[in-house]
Amino acid sequence: MWIALCVQIAVTAISGYGCLLSIELWSRYPTIGGHVVARSVASAALLVVSVIGLWKSQSWGWVLALITDSIMCGQALLVALNNPVIAARSVRFLAFNLWEFTAVATLLYPPVRQHFFKRRLPGTKQPVIAVQARVHGPRKWIPILGYFVVAMVGTCAATAFSLALYMGQKSGGGGGFLFLLYLGVTTGGLASFLFVSLLTAASRLLGSTLLWVWLLVGGLLAPCLIGLLALTGRHIGTATSAVMFWGPTTLMQVWWLPPLVGAVTGWLCFTIYPWAFALSAN
Repeated sequence: MWIALCVQIAVTAISGYGCLLSIELWSRYPTIGGHVVARSVASAALLVVSVIGLWKSQSWGWVLALITDSIMCGQALLVALNNPVIAARSVRFLAFNLWEFTAVATLLYPPVRQHFFKRRLPGTKQPVIAVQARVHGPRKWIPILGYFVVAMVGTCAATAFSLALYMGQKSGGGGGFLFLLYLGVTTGGLASFLFVSLLTAASRLLGSTLLWVWLLVGGLLAPCLIGLLALTGRHIGTATSAVMFWGPTTLMQVWWLPPLVGAVTGWLCFTIYPWAFALSAN
């Protein structure tokens, strides 16, 4: 909890400094636009309020901090897609957004999330550990289905974003990213589902509560699975099968991408795993 608070304070301080710089530039160069200053002021104000909520261990503070940080991360990703060269060479841009993504990852960490949403019984000072009960019937498949859908789309989105950055201006910015995401879902959906299934099974076996297990298994499993599917696709002659294996075959040309996407997917699955599967009590 204290780490999340310190990271959020750092993001707030950097955002406040950027807000002061934007106001100063606006006073010197009015052509910059008031909407830029208003956006920076609003972001800094929301971050200050979120820090207050986190300091008081309020759930609304966690929600506000997550929403604000996520919006700022989305803006940073959009800037990186439209201007990949400038974003890569700007040390300030990389440093500030590294803190933003660190803040989001820290807030989504299960112990931090559980701290802000813990339940207390009347008259007790210690939090009560709630044990998830397995839901019987058709409804138990809804969160599991949502888990696989989110993980698959997240895998395809991370792959498309990495390819868009790698291609630079040739990708076409945000529109090119959406096109690459569409190709990733249509031609790599089978590979993504297989990867998420194997990753989840292996992590459940080795320890689903350990983050390093998800990251390690994801980083090692992704290149092995991509290579196997690519070799399989080369030996299949039908057009339908060739389209299904086109994604893994294409990723073989970018050797550094599968381990990176595998680690990102591992972190995503680790984050959303408790929402879909029951956790055993300690």
